[in-house]
Amino acid sequence: MSDMIRSTAPTSPTSPGEVHAYAIDSFNHFSYQFLTALAEKYTGTTFGDAFRDKQLQYDLAITHNHNKNAAMKKKEELVSTFYKQMHSHFAEIQSGDISKLRDVEFVQNLGVAKVLDLNDDDTNEAVRDFLKQMVESCILWSVYSKIPAGLLTTIGTAAQTLQDNGGAPDQMDMATISQSMFNNINTNDIQQFATNMLQNQDAFQDLCALASNSLSQMQMPKAA
Repeated sequence: MSDMIRSTAPTSPTSPGEVHAYAIDSFNHFSYQFLTALAEKYTGTTFGDAFRDKQLQYDLAITHNHNKNAAMKKKEELVSTFYKQMHSHFAEIQSGDISKLRDVEFVQNLGVAKVLDLNDDDTNEAVRDFLKQMVESCILWSVYSKIPAGLLTTIGTAAQTLQDNGGAPDQMDMATISQSMFNNINTNDIQQFATNMLQNQDAFQDLCALASNSLSQMQMPKAA
């Protein structure tokens, strides 16, 4: 079941301004693949029928919705609902602990609580893997939804400059790029971002988690 995670996912964003929409699309991609995996696992059972019904509901509301704006709104509502009900369990999910999720409304409504009661190893592994992906997408959504558009544009411009120069420090004047970025930053955007974080402790926690994850993925130079 977990193999489905490696199926085609939304195209990675090429600029900071695209991350918010990417996070929403990514979350919905993994959510739908999650339902598909469970439906196939339990084909011919009442569980499988229930997951197929959830897929149909999703398709009617989003996949086959010709109003793209309405569909995108529905997709973000799904992310928001998951976030509100599951955020207190994010750390547990990322550590692989799904033992306390049965009573969460989102898990019950999706029908996952019932299959967790079966204690099937393959199912539990898939639940862990898919939920981890959904949590990562949610964290991106949470953080980037709090960053003002103007600040994202400024960061994107600086990132593009880095890319155009090959991304290597010896191929560019970092001082010039930094000064240019500083000159283009609107202080109101900085203040708004800080306010957004201070007023939303969950989002601040997400920002810290995102930063921690980024640092952990960096390869530190080995000592000679």
